[in-house]
Amino acid sequence: MLSERRIERKGCPIVDIEQYPVLGPKKSLYLVPFDKLCCCIFVRTLSTNEPFIDVYVFDSNRINNQMFHRFVIAPGFILSEEEEDLLIKYAHTPSLATYDHMFQDTVDSIKSKLPFVNCAFDHPLSPRNVGLLLEWIYFSVIGMGGGVRNVLYKAGGLYNIAYNYEKLAFRNDVGTTPETICGAPLKLLRILNHPSLINNLYDDASFVRAKTVYRKYSSYIDELPSVAQWKYLSLVEKGLFGGLFKRRVYNSLANKTYTDKEMSLIEKLYSFNEAVGHRQYKELPGIYEIKTMVNNYERLQNSEPQFKSIKDEEASVYEYQGEIYSVILPESANDLYYEGVKQNNCLIYGSSILRHLNRETTILFLRDKREVTFVTLEIFNGVIEQCYGRNNTLPDLSVYQFLRDEYCKNKGFYADFEYLIFDGLLRGGYEIDKFNSLLEFIDSSDDPPIDLASDDVGNQDQVLF
Repeated sequence: MLSERRIERKGCPIVDIEQYPVLGPKKSLYLVPFDKLCCCIFVRTLSTNEPFIDVYVFDSNRINNQMFHRFVIAPGFILSEEEEDLLIKYAHTPSLATYDHMFQDTVDSIKSKLPFVNCAFDHPLSPRNVGLLLEWIYFSVIGMGGGVRNVLYKAGGLYNIAYNYEKLAFRNDVGTTPETICGAPLKLLRILNHPSLINNLYDDASFVRAKTVYRKYSSYIDELPSVAQWKYLSLVEKGLFGGLFKRRVYNSLANKTYTDKEMSLIEKLYSFNEAVGHRQYKELPGIYEIKTMVNNYERLQNSEPQFKSIKDEEASVYEYQGEIYSVILPESANDLYYEGVKQNNCLIYGSSILRHLNRETTILFLRDKREVTFVTLEIFNGVIEQCYGRNNTLPDLSVYQFLRDEYCKNKGFYADFEYLIFDGLLRGGYEIDKFNSLLEFIDSSDDPPIDLASDDVGNQDQVLF
């Protein structure tokens, strides 16, 4: 036992286990062999209605040839040094577990019979990490004899710090508040209490840096940040994410728990967004999509010469300037990425951009006189395969009229407008007035009717947006 625990224990009465009767035969039915260390916890009362915790640990190694080791945790009393050391050893043994039904019974009994324990249950306890609950109960129930752990466990939201107290780089064993015990503001301690962040408290350099981040950005923190939000603040403080706090980025990471590697991917994604002037995400894509996007865009780095070559060689084939609308080729990967962002289509994932770069298909921008993102086209083997507005919606009637009467006629491309329009309906929805005018457009075209279920309609393998 550490010397500071001896100081904390000084003057506290030791529980007399003989004064607390063992379980009756019905309760003993719980005490059956378990595949790992089994901890059975019962909240019981004496004849005087005083509550106590009766703990039985089944240990296959057996101590003194006993199948079970019993601990009694009673308010105001501590275990002997030897017994306390053994209880804490069991509580920190990863294989210690309990039965599912027994765990819930224990939690319910603590709430009703021992509310002063203040477990609060704001923690990820389960039958498989019952050791945390066991230690929490002990240091909370024994009162002042629990010392600094009693203070930390009762503070709320610091259970992980209390459980790993011996690992902390800074410990003040005579402190009387969480702040004086751990040397940091309570809110910061509650942030770092998360299992993914507590390692910031285990060495001096990380602890100092965590306090620096908190001091710098605490005014931006309303509620406790998620793990991802805290990591974002740490990366911004390091100069990443442009070295500037951005509320939109911070908010997009709410309720997220990303690893350091995943945060690195997200930082790269935001770098791409900054390069094309994207305002950033309200809601981040899934981590798989983010990984795909980053990998593809890393492959597209330094691809400007190839894009220039495509534009120089194929501008006369694809580009067209009309009185109202024009069709142009992209000049870079960033052009296409920006198009995907503004149009909210799957160009943002990068796979389609790679296909364009490899000349497996051709992606074009249809612009009006404002020269802003408007309609995205895909042409494959001389056929207009896709024609979508923002969010994969149907463009206005005038766009289809331009494609039929000007673009296809002058450039020699084919467009099955019935297919394009009905495919757009399936993907992006429509406005009833627009749909009626488009139906009239289909009826007025010279194209023969088509079978939308046919495999020959369009080129289904080339769907990009």
